[in-house]
Amino acid sequence: MESYSTNLTIELKDTGGNKLDDLNATTFKIETDMTDCSVHAWFKLFERVLGAQGFTEETIMRGAAELAFNDCRNPSAMDELIKEYDLNKLSTD
Repeated sequence: MESYSTNLTIELKDTGGNKLDDLNATTFKIETDMTDCSVHAWFKLFERVLGAQGFTEETIMRGAAELAFNDCRNPSAMDELIKEYDLNKLSTD
């Protein structure tokens, strides 16, 4: 029986800025075994990558919503997600 694995390495290199107050060059490196990970784990990983690039939580959520709810998606599938996650409910917190 053949086995498989999905080992992922993501390396982000920021060269830093040229001004006195700019950050120095920085490298973010993520190495992980994604062999048995769910789609949720993959999205969590990319959420961390985007966070490391300075994207805010709200911007990341907006990007995910735009991926899930756009004109290219099946309208009935989007309706099911809206019901499943109760997305019509207004937050009262």
